[in-house]
Amino acid sequence: MRIVARKRQRSRRGLTQDDYYPVRMTVSQERIHKGTIRQTVCLRVLSPLVKIIEVTHGLYTGYSTTPNNVAVSANSSSLNFISTPTVSSFAVHFVLSGFKHNDIRCYEVGVTEPQRSHEPLHLAPVAITARHPSEGVIGLILITHPDQDRRKSRNKRNNSHVKVFHESLLKRIPRGIVDESIDTVCFAGGQCSCAESTCGVKCGLCARDSSKDVKAFITASRNFGAFVRIRALDRVLVESSFYTHLSTEIREKRGAAENQISEKLDIWLRECNPRCIAQPPAVNDSYLILGEAGALSVDSFGRQHYVLRNLDRFERAAENCAALANAIVLG
Repeated sequence: MRIVARKRQRSRRGLTQDDYYPVRMTVSQERIHKGTIRQTVCLRVLSPLVKIIEVTHGLYTGYSTTPNNVAVSANSSSLNFISTPTVSSFAVHFVLSGFKHNDIRCYEVGVTEPQRSHEPLHLAPVAITARHPSEGVIGLILITHPDQDRRKSRNKRNNSHVKVFHESLLKRIPRGIVDESIDTVCFAGGQCSCAESTCGVKCGLCARDSSKDVKAFITASRNFGAFVRIRALDRVLVESSFYTHLSTEIREKRGAAENQISEKLDIWLRECNPRCIAQPPAVNDSYLILGEAGALSVDSFGRQHYVLRNLDRFERAAENCAALANAIVLG
């Protein structure tokens, strides 16, 4: 999933991230020989103010490249590298100048597969991000390994007869308002967190809690509980779903995985959990959360993120949450 922070707007069916970015990005990938993939990225600038773009071009896990394998496409000679591209553990970083309003300009990156055995079909998607020196993120696209695209095409052909057979049935089934598809939330720098099954977060259940059950959960392997205070919040569009993004400071933490939680935590709550936002969160509000450390992720700037998922707890700190609060604060 791709992320962009904007003012609150009405959700429209079919809305995508492209509706918010002044730079449109497209990517094509092809194998030029065994073990090497050429990725061609084209950018179309819709704002006359954008002349320079800083690019963070994500790399698949285990894949590599060199500065010599990054070049401007033959049909984009107006582009220039302001500095030599640099390669980090997760991406290629460079700054391009020479963009013109409403023109399409492209660059190419050659990436090399790892020598060790790997499974391209299981690789996580990576992000390619365009930034402006003063405007921040102005374009973003998520790409998957080309082998995954070919597999999807084969499956589509093989299952075409099934689609015809079930077409009439599918038309009679109303589509739900909430999209339960798997989300991949990608943070700045290209790190991603899987956000599958995010519409079943448990909220407003403090009256049913028992101290014994809460403590049993917190002390289980990989689990944690945290008492947090909101420092900042915003509403973020991820594909066609909105998330409440909370920047929090950890006041107390408890559990088998408490050492894996940093002092500050960015929490993401999908808005298909109406019970959790019946009373909208505000700055300086305190909340209690229960979660699993496997869903923690850290972006390239060192910020720790947690996407709330099914069975996680997210409760406003209140008198009726004494059992939950005592288990986290007092242990």
